[in-house]
Amino acid sequence: MAHGQKPLKDKEREAEVKETKVSRTDPDSGYMIRDGKPKGFFYLDHRTVDGRHAIITDTHVTPANVHDSIVYLERLDRQRERFEFNVGAVGLDAGYATAGIARGWEGPGVWRAGKSSA
Repeated sequence: MAHGQKPLKDKEREAEVKETKVSRTDPDSGYMIRDGKPKGFFYLDHRTVDGRHAIITDTHVTPANVHDSIVYLERLDRQRERFEFNVGAVGLDAGYATAGIARGWEGPGVWRAGKSSA
Protein backbone atom coordinates (compact mmCIF):
# COMPACT_ATOMS: atom_id res chain seq x y z
CA MET A 1 0.00 0.00 0.00
CA ALA A 2 1.36 3.36 -1.07
CA HIS A 3 0.32 6.34 1.07
CA GLY A 4 -2.28 4.26 2.91
CA GLN A 5 -4.19 3.32 -0.26
CA LYS A 6 -5.16 -0.14 -1.39
CA PRO A 7 -3.43 -1.46 -4.50
CA LEU A 8 -5.41 -1.50 -7.73
CA LYS A 9 -6.97 -4.81 -8.67
CA ASP A 10 -5.91 -6.49 -11.88
CA LYS A 11 -8.82 -6.59 -14.30
CA GLU A 12 -9.19 -9.14 -16.98
CA ARG A 13 -9.64 -7.38 -20.28
CA GLU A 14 -11.16 -8.86 -23.37
CA ALA A 15 -10.35 -7.63 -26.84
CA GLU A 16 -13.18 -5.60 -28.29
CA VAL A 17 -14.81 -7.37 -31.19
CA LYS A 18 -16.36 -5.05 -33.72
CA GLU A 19 -18.69 -6.37 -36.39
CA THR A 20 -17.95 -5.00 -39.84
CA LYS A 21 -20.41 -5.39 -42.68
CA VAL A 22 -18.92 -6.19 -46.09
CA SER A 23 -20.84 -5.97 -49.34
CA ARG A 24 -20.93 -9.18 -51.37
CA THR A 25 -21.22 -7.26 -54.64
CA ASP A 26 -18.87 -4.30 -53.90
CA PRO A 27 -16.47 -5.11 -51.05
CA ASP A 28 -14.62 -1.79 -51.51
CA SER A 29 -17.70 0.19 -50.45
CA GLY A 30 -18.40 0.99 -46.80
CA TYR A 31 -21.55 0.54 -44.74
CA MET A 32 -22.86 3.95 -43.75
CA ILE A 33 -25.12 4.76 -40.81
CA ARG A 34 -25.82 8.49 -40.42
CA ASP A 35 -28.79 10.43 -39.12
CA GLY A 36 -31.05 11.57 -41.92
CA LYS A 37 -29.34 9.37 -44.51
CA PRO A 38 -30.28 5.95 -45.85
CA LYS A 39 -28.35 3.02 -44.38
CA GLY A 40 -26.36 0.93 -46.80
CA PHE A 41 -23.14 0.44 -48.73
CA PHE A 42 -21.88 3.67 -50.28
CA TYR A 43 -18.86 5.78 -51.13
CA LEU A 44 -18.17 9.33 -49.98
CA ASP A 45 -16.43 12.05 -51.93
CA HIS A 46 -14.45 14.56 -49.90
CA ARG A 47 -14.10 17.96 -51.58
CA THR A 48 -11.99 20.99 -50.77
CA VAL A 49 -13.13 24.34 -52.11
CA ASP A 50 -11.21 27.59 -52.51
CA GLY A 51 -13.85 30.00 -51.22
CA ARG A 52 -12.16 33.09 -52.61
CA HIS A 53 -12.13 31.73 -56.17
CA ALA A 54 -15.18 29.44 -55.87
CA ILE A 55 -13.43 26.40 -57.33
CA ILE A 56 -13.03 22.82 -56.16
CA THR A 57 -9.31 22.26 -55.52
CA ASP A 58 -9.44 18.61 -54.49
CA THR A 59 -11.79 15.64 -54.50
CA HIS A 60 -11.10 12.25 -52.97
CA VAL A 61 -13.32 9.15 -52.75
CA THR A 62 -13.41 6.74 -49.80
CA PRO A 63 -15.72 3.98 -48.57
CA ALA A 64 -18.67 5.54 -46.71
CA ASN A 65 -17.50 4.19 -43.35
CA VAL A 66 -14.35 6.39 -43.44
CA HIS A 67 -14.99 9.57 -41.44
CA ASP A 68 -14.29 12.89 -43.18
CA SER A 69 -11.73 13.88 -40.56
CA ILE A 70 -9.55 10.83 -41.30
CA VAL A 71 -8.48 12.01 -44.77
CA TYR A 72 -8.65 15.77 -44.15
CA LEU A 73 -5.06 16.63 -43.18
CA GLU A 74 -3.53 14.34 -45.81
CA ARG A 75 -5.65 15.90 -48.57
CA LEU A 76 -4.88 19.45 -47.42
CA ASP A 77 -1.14 18.72 -47.26
CA ARG A 78 -1.31 17.23 -50.77
CA GLN A 79 -2.85 20.42 -52.15
CA ARG A 80 -0.38 22.66 -50.35
CA GLU A 81 2.56 20.71 -51.76
CA ARG A 82 1.23 20.04 -55.27
CA PHE A 83 -0.19 23.51 -55.98
CA GLU A 84 2.01 25.46 -53.55
CA PHE A 85 -1.08 26.83 -51.82
CA ASN A 86 -0.45 29.30 -49.03
CA VAL A 87 -3.32 28.34 -46.72
CA GLY A 88 -4.20 31.22 -44.43
CA ALA A 89 -7.43 29.83 -42.95
CA VAL A 90 -9.78 26.90 -43.22
CA GLY A 91 -13.48 26.55 -42.50
CA LEU A 92 -14.67 23.23 -41.08
CA ASP A 93 -17.87 21.97 -39.51
CA ALA A 94 -17.99 20.41 -36.04
CA GLY A 95 -17.43 16.90 -37.43
CA TYR A 96 -13.79 17.80 -37.96
CA ALA A 97 -13.21 18.70 -34.30
CA THR A 98 -11.18 15.57 -33.55
CA ALA A 99 -8.01 14.86 -31.60
CA GLY A 100 -6.22 13.83 -34.81
CA ILE A 101 -6.90 17.15 -36.49
CA ALA A 102 -6.01 19.06 -33.32
CA ARG A 103 -2.65 17.24 -33.29
CA GLY A 104 -2.17 18.26 -36.94
CA TRP A 105 -1.98 21.88 -35.84
CA GLU A 106 1.34 22.40 -34.09
CA GLY A 107 0.83 26.05 -33.23
CA PRO A 108 -0.05 29.41 -34.80
CA GLY A 109 0.65 29.31 -38.53
CA VAL A 110 2.21 25.84 -38.35
CA TRP A 111 0.79 22.80 -40.13
CA ARG A 112 1.66 19.15 -39.64
CA ALA A 113 5.19 18.18 -38.69
CA GLY A 114 6.40 21.78 -38.61
CA LYS A 115 5.36 22.73 -42.16
CA SER A 116 4.75 26.45 -42.07
CA SER A 117 1.75 27.98 -43.79
CA ALA A 118 3.47 31.35 -44.02
